[in-house]
Amino acid sequence: MAGIHEIIRETPKPKRPAPLPGELLAELRRRVARFEEFASVNRQLTSLLESRLQKIAVV
Repeated sequence: MAGIHEIIRETPKPKRPAPLPGELLAELRRRVARFEEFASVNRQLTSLLESRLQKIAVV
């Protein structure tokens, strides 16, 4: 008798239907927005570090 792990392994996984162009566009927009958010945070941190380094250099 097959164990549960063998049954699960042999059971085919249902395939997801191909995403529609509108779904792809929504996902792309979400990823771009997330990238822009990280870029903004990166710019803020860089600015903060530069100002702190300038203060240290003056002292």
